[in-house]
Amino acid sequence: VSKGGRKGAEAIPKLAARPASSQATIIYSTKKERSEAFKKLLDDKKVDPDMRWEEAMKIIINDERYKAFKSVGERKATFQEWCDKKRKQLKEQALMDRRRAREDFMAMLSEREEITVNMSYKKAVPYIERDSRFTAIETERDRENLFEDFMVDLDRKRREDKRNMRKENMASFRQLLEETKSIKVSSQWRKVQELLDEDPRYLALDKEDRLIVFEDYIRDMERRDEEDKIKEAEEKKKQERRVRDEFRQLLQTMFEEGQLNHRTKWKKVIEGPMKNH
Repeated sequence: VSKGGRKGAEAIPKLAARPASSQATIIYSTKKERSEAFKKLLDDKKVDPDMRWEEAMKIIINDERYKAFKSVGERKATFQEWCDKKRKQLKEQALMDRRRAREDFMAMLSEREEITVNMSYKKAVPYIERDSRFTAIETERDRENLFEDFMVDLDRKRREDKRNMRKENMASFRQLLEETKSIKVSSQWRKVQELLDEDPRYLALDKEDRLIVFEDYIRDMERRDEEDKIKEAEEKKKQERRVRDEFRQLLQTMFEEGQLNHRTKWKKVIEGPMKNH
């Protein structure tokens, strides 16, 4: 046997001989089928997409699917296409993994009751360092940054919860004032406090908020009283207008029936047809 290697278009690495019948020859009908088979080969052999073609070829050349393409150019082009797509997939997967690790880290922090709003990262570490979600974040700097983000969110949530609770307590105290029918526009705050100071809805607020709610309630009562007075005055005007219109109509009827003329005296009018009106 000659020691000199055969020259050809493709340099094929020296590989152990294999039996000719170990793999059946596969026939592909279309270029798409050849491409899919070749890419599946690369996946099955777990080829690194950062490999050079010569390195990858050593891994896949003994597989029958390597022959899906006849020319080296088609194999290389398909390999490059597969590498580009694979690198993109791996990059996206890495981003997803990092995002999931961050979410898991935050979930871990929220589960630890020992961690409070004003706690530093160094003081929190002993409570979380043995958790796998802690070590899933690769660098200490990233862990500390995530911890600080968590603390900002925790403080914001605490302040939001406090605002919501204050709002609910003020609404409950307002309801208490509305239920207390003895409270009038003229009621004094000192006496109202003595009346309500054992009710939980009174005790749930600090003294400044109680006074705010009370003053708002009194202003609303004053506004309603003023609105009632205006409505009453308007109704009175309407009633007076109706009486005047009816009187004019009565006088017109009397005039048309000959019971009223320029000589008729007022006494005769009120003792006559107007007596029943």
